[in-house]
Amino acid sequence: MKRGKPIYLLLVLCLFVGCGESVLSGADLGLNDLGFSQDGFSEDGDSGDGSSGGSSSGGAVDTCGDGVLDSASEDCEPALGVSQTCEHVGLENGTLSCSASCTFDTSQCIQPSTTVTITTVDGTFTHGNNVSIVGSGFGSKITARPHTYDAFDDGIVADRWHWEYGLRAFDNLFSDVTTTLRTPFSVKNARIRTDTEWNELGGGMSDTATFFATHDAPFTSARWFSSMWVKFSEGFFFEADSDGVWGNVKIFRNGGNDGSRANQYVSINQNFWGLAIEYSESGQQNLYAYDGPRPSDMDLSIWHHFQYEFQENSGNGVADGKMKFSIDGQVIVERSDVVTRTDEHPGLKHTFIPAGFQTVREAQADGEYMLFDEVYVDSSVARVAICDRESWETVETIGGHCELQIPTVWSNGSISFAVNQGSLPNGTAYLFVINDRGVTSLGKEINF
Repeated sequence: MKRGKPIYLLLVLCLFVGCGESVLSGADLGLNDLGFSQDGFSEDGDSGDGSSGGSSSGGAVDTCGDGVLDSASEDCEPALGVSQTCEHVGLENGTLSCSASCTFDTSQCIQPSTTVTITTVDGTFTHGNNVSIVGSGFGSKITARPHTYDAFDDGIVADRWHWEYGLRAFDNLFSDVTTTLRTPFSVKNARIRTDTEWNELGGGMSDTATFFATHDAPFTSARWFSSMWVKFSEGFFFEADSDGVWGNVKIFRNGGNDGSRANQYVSINQNFWGLAIEYSESGQQNLYAYDGPRPSDMDLSIWHHFQYEFQENSGNGVADGKMKFSIDGQVIVERSDVVTRTDEHPGLKHTFIPAGFQTVREAQADGEYMLFDEVYVDSSVARVAICDRESWETVETIGGHCELQIPTVWSNGSISFAVNQGSLPNGTAYLFVINDRGVTSLGKEINF
């Protein structure tokens, strides 16, 4: 095999450009395009030591377009495609691709919106009427409607919601009821009851009253927003009793899909609101217990609005996952430094809602229940809300009455939805759009 010409060529070039410390590389001279490697020059692409490609013990430089990703110098390889999303590079939904220069092509991604503006509103705010809004910064939402929305008005509960724990599934704890309807437009609510006799037959833990629920169409996602209206029975048990047994209710729960005990949840535990994570290796880890208004301080004669935002961490072991829990609009607990995935549990989570079990003695348990209305679950935080307060900051700081709307069309500049007045009174209210990055518009005054 002839090997002299490339060396002569390089020597000639050195006479003109110099070959000191800043000697040009083979790539600079265009030799790589001719099939020459950096270390052993070859006319047919073979290295001087007889090995193929451009690798050598001296450390070769990978070439863009060779189908091998060099993470030190390349974002991607065109032939391999891109597994990351637009959010990975700090942008919004869209399609992230790989350019010919092995860098991320973000041209099909949406630039993140720093402001959300409602410009015009078209339609009458009457319950069930269709309304359209025009503005900017609404962001993207792959599916306009939420993944799950259920007001239970059709009376179908057990077919869609059931107890699920491991491989066991039961539906006899759920029923549709007309007890304490939440809104003037409600037809039925859903009820989950406690039943120690059911537990003794193998439904849950011994000497407890247990309930747990999931929708029949769960899927995994890196991000979840869940909302539900809840009314506890007036004898509901929150505090520890004299025997040291306490209420233990998981209001929202995200469970791993690897069959192990890897999950995060919002809990009522010993009369505290808290966030917690569980891994099979290390057990429960309490992230935060809110020592403010206690669960038992709630007025159990009325309905309460619970909302939960969850976002996986950016990589296994990275402490940047997010959990945020609100009651009646007010943010109760929030963390943005949660390790939601580990090397042992790298999978995304299912969501379970309503989710929990109540650990109390038999005499305290039987007859207790929770009522549910308008369960809303989505894999995006993008949503539309109508509230009784003009400022979103005020809602999150001291609370407010907000009703979620059900969008039917969503784009960066326009949204359509069917009006849901819920239990808001007639009169003035304020319309808000929250985009997929959690940025919220100013309140737009409307009238029911």
